Amino acid sequence: MGMSYLVGYGATYPQHVHHRGASIVAYRNDTTFVSCKGGYQQWYASKSSNPNVVVGAIVGGPDSLDVFLDSRSQFEQSEPTISTIGPFVGVLARFASIQNDSPNKTSSSSISWSKYSPLLLTPFLPKYISLNYKHP
Repeated sequence: MGMSYLVGYGATYPQHVHHRGASIVAYRNDTTFVSCKGGYQQWYASKSSNPNVVVGAIVGGPDSLDVFLDSRSQFEQSEPTISTIGPFVGVLARFASIQNDSPNKTSSSSISWSKYSPLLLTPFLPKYISLNYKHP
């Protein structure tokens, strides 16, 4: 599918993120008061893309059949949550600790990733990290 689940990253990323700040027009663009119910009716239910991009948010991603429905109503897939990002941050923290414990400290782009299993989250890693993983 070529979808990035990191909002704002790559050519194709979620456009209907289940996030109030993303799905309601910015106050600087429209100073009209938006009530809780009004926001739901006018913005949440809208089929239009979010007026604001929550750059860096990681959404839930595809279901068990690898299907991703880019829809605000599919909050399990389109909502950025701490429980989604937590494991990702943990993996990166572990790699950082490995990097910092090595006797020959090198830049993050020259870490030898070949001894690690491929991650489900590799599409989210920044471009400057080179994953030179070769399946045995």
